Amino acid sequence: MITYKIISKQSSKSTPPEIGKREHLHPSQPDFKEKTYRRAYQLNVRLFPKGQRVKVRGSSRRGIVVRLYDDINEVIWEGNRPHYIECQLDDGTILVANPGQLKKKGS
Repeated sequence: MITYKIISKQSSKSTPPEIGKREHLHPSQPDFKEKTYRRAYQLNVRLFPKGQRVKVRGSSRRGIVVRLYDDINEVIWEGNRPHYIECQLDDGTILVANPGQLKKKGS
């Protein structure tokens, strides 16, 4: 008769999340806005630098990134989404947008 034994190098106990891993954030947490904004800012600061040509998704409007708000007190919150990218559109209007609303275009 053949017997098998399963050997595993991983423990079966659950371990707490490692430092640097993203944890799930919930709007009821006291530091939800701060963590959400910092995470989004770090991900998109290189994607939308000052002077980057962008297009507004779902429309034909185009413009240039004027600045990114780096102070959390300047950020505009709609629901649980931070709007912190200020763009000047080709028609002269100013739009403060969320990264999901913009698409990167060639210079």
